[in-house]
Amino acid sequence: MLRWILFIVIVLTGGCGAELAEEEQLASAATEEETAKTDSNAVAGVTVLLSGNDMPPCNKDSKGQTVYVEDTEKFHFCSSEWTEIDLRGAIGDNGVKGDKGDTGATGAAGVDGSASAKGDTGTAGTNGSDGATGATGATGATGSAGSTGAAGSNGTNGSDGATGSTGATGSAGTNGTNGSDGATGSTGAAGATGSTGSTGATGAAGSTGVAASYITTGTQNIGPGSSLSATAACGSSTYHIVGGGCQSTSTTTDMIYSYPSDAATDGWICAAENTGGSTITLTAYAICMSY
Repeated sequence: MLRWILFIVIVLTGGCGAELAEEEQLASAATEEETAKTDSNAVAGVTVLLSGNDMPPCNKDSKGQTVYVEDTEKFHFCSSEWTEIDLRGAIGDNGVKGDKGDTGATGAAGVDGSASAKGDTGTAGTNGSDGATGATGATGATGSAGSTGAAGSNGTNGSDGATGSTGATGSAGTNGTNGSDGATGSTGAAGATGSTGSTGATGAAGSTGVAASYITTGTQNIGPGSSLSATAACGSSTYHIVGGGCQSTSTTTDMIYSYPSDAATDGWICAAENTGGSTITLTAYAICMSY
């Protein structure tokens, strides 16, 4: 079907600059079947594309070409730009209404349907309206006197009376008389200024003090692939370790341990491995304080 539509498009677009010579049309018709078998993307001179996104630019190389886009089922022709080709002709007049056809034979009876399940019980109907009141019956004979009824129960207590109005407020009492203020005492006489004391003797010069704390270091060179330790010792029985740390001259250092030592060294000790290819220097720092 697509092959015949494409053949019609070639005829319609022949006056748009893509006119084929008579011998080329005959050759195209002769090989049409073979072409359809061997190349589904080029039928009777029309290029078949899967999507509009596959359309090439309309320029001098594609001028006069016709393409069919499968996803939109539309034809396009390249002149100065791609133009959609409308294969529909003018709508013709309605044809003459045909005669009514013969009545068809009666179809075979349909198969009986399967029995349906029993329906749910319907809701109860509403109560009927009351019947009309019957006629009044004849008056019956007077019955005998009944026995004396039991004494009635005591009546309920009456409600409380309304609250009486508040009595008038009594008059305020008179204020007591204020006592008289006591007499102000006389100001005492100022004391005499004391004499200036004599200057005290100059004290003796104190002895030279010692530093309360200081930082000491210890270094260790470590060759490639080796592991060694470095120690920074306080070096005095009066100074003790209070802090410290370690530092390497290279990033190719794996720290093994770093901690304070209060043994004979009384300082900071650390060890590291040199994972690089050249010698590094490991430095230990100890903060020592006298206490």
